[in-house]
Amino acid sequence: MNRLSYWIATCCLIGQIPFAPGTWGSASAFLFIPWLENDPLVYFFVMVVLIAVGVWSSELAARALRQSDPSCIVIDELCGMFVTFCLIPFNFKTAVAGFSLFRIFDIWKPFPIRWFERMPGGYGIVGDDLIAGLFANLILHGLVRYGFM
Repeated sequence: MNRLSYWIATCCLIGQIPFAPGTWGSASAFLFIPWLENDPLVYFFVMVVLIAVGVWSSELAARALRQSDPSCIVIDELCGMFVTFCLIPFNFKTAVAGFSLFRIFDIWKPFPIRWFERMPGGYGIVGDDLIAGLFANLILHGLVRYGFM
């Protein structure tokens, strides 16, 4: 069970990349999002399942590694990117803006993002990225709605 959870939590070992694993984990979302964005119900279903699997796998992997939030766990970034692009029309501009906004909020962690990071186990590992994704999503919706994207 630990090998499976580690493999999932590191997004097929993308988290093992020695430099900027969170950025690579975020970028891995672009392997899926463009294919799912045309069907909001499928997108939402995949996102919810991904979040549940992310909480589960990151909890077990972190426990096995004896760390609270190891940098090799990047499924949280993948989950956050799914939240970022929820109901956003996917194109080059929104991809660049969404990726940039998510990474800024994920690294900066303004209130209340840092508060969610303090939650226990997998909830804390994934929770802060979900809120960073929500912040990025709200800004993207505004940019799209008012014609900037």
